[in-house]
Amino acid sequence: MTVTGHFESVGGVITLESDDQLPLVSASVDVGSIDTGISMRDAHLRTAHFFDLEEHPAVHFRSERVTRVANHTGGEAFDVEGTLTINGISRQVALSARPQPPEFNDNDGTVRLSGEGVIDRRDFGINPPLPMRLTVGRNATLRLVIVARRSDEE
Repeated sequence: MTVTGHFESVGGVITLESDDQLPLVSASVDVGSIDTGISMRDAHLRTAHFFDLEEHPAVHFRSERVTRVANHTGGEAFDVEGTLTINGISRQVALSARPQPPEFNDNDGTVRLSGEGVIDRRDFGINPPLPMRLTVGRNATLRLVIVARRSDEE
């Protein structure tokens, strides 16, 4: 059985130094905002068995390199490499991202991107006790939908 969920409270900044440079990304996720549709499961995911909300209330990501690549449809895509911190443990991760088609973007400077990557939960100290460990997969797929609006603020 695959369990899906999302976080209600996410924030971040995409920094673009110049128009010819690829952007850098930093983001934070409020662990307490997890929502899988089952409140008892959400409460358990906030415990030390999983995200340890009390000790580590946020998940952080900071990109270190963004590379433009061609995707399988011939469109534009990006490989994003950076540091993901969960439960106070930081690891290098790779994500693939692609812009959504222009018809999904607004004329007000809003851009939508989607991306994904796979992590091993054990790399971040997510190691529930037996027998639960036998039913929880080692790998978790991170799926991202990013909506960004250009700001002229410095």
